[in-house]
Amino acid sequence: MKQNRVIGKSVPKKESWDKVTGRVKYIDDVQEVGTLHAKLVTSTHAYAIIRDIYIKKA
Repeated sequence: MKQNRVIGKSVPKKESWDKVTGRVKYIDDVQEVGTLHAKLVTSTHAYAIIRDIYIKKA
């Protein structure tokens, strides 16, 4: 039976060096034209009726 040569040893991942040097592109690094952005707004009231939503800055 073959002995497992990985158990108990540190194995470097393939993408580790790219992450450390900053070459990896994450989803937040990409800016698409026309992308919709959303923001979660919570209420300070447990139960309330919404009468108006101010969207001028949006």
